[in-house]
Amino acid sequence: MMFGSINSSGAIIDVTKHGEASDILLPNQIERVQKVAVDIGGSLAKVVYLTSGPRSQGGRLHFAAFETDNVEKCVAFIRTLLDTDNTEEPVIMATGGGAHRFRDLLNKELGVEIRVEDEMESLTAGLNFLIREVADEVFTYSEDRPMQFVDAAADMFPYML
Repeated sequence: MMFGSINSSGAIIDVTKHGEASDILLPNQIERVQKVAVDIGGSLAKVVYLTSGPRSQGGRLHFAAFETDNVEKCVAFIRTLLDTDNTEEPVIMATGGGAHRFRDLLNKELGVEIRVEDEMESLTAGLNFLIREVADEVFTYSEDRPMQFVDAAADMFPYML
């Protein structure tokens, strides 16, 4: 499946930790795509970004988190991610109340377009991605049978968060 220009088919969770969270491997992503997104909430700013390996080695979604009180550290981190050799102007997708609060700071410090997106739409799109594309992300739970992983149904709706 394609999400924008990202080929997410065959996505898997990398069980090796590369920081605080596990990465998502995108084995069929071969095109270099510069993607950075941030969700700035009341206590944490969460960043997800895509890196691409050499051709035919796929891509990787990385995750990082920063305390919102130190949003400057988050901005400095994002600055290190931006590819100055890229001919396309990067766009940072942002959600959360902090996306509005810190939009001018992000734009001024990073010099890129900040596109504020609806948080709930982004949340459901992300969950749909996990359900459709990443193995062992859907499970059932009951007191007598704790967490049983299941294959995502073709008709996955409705589901419970």
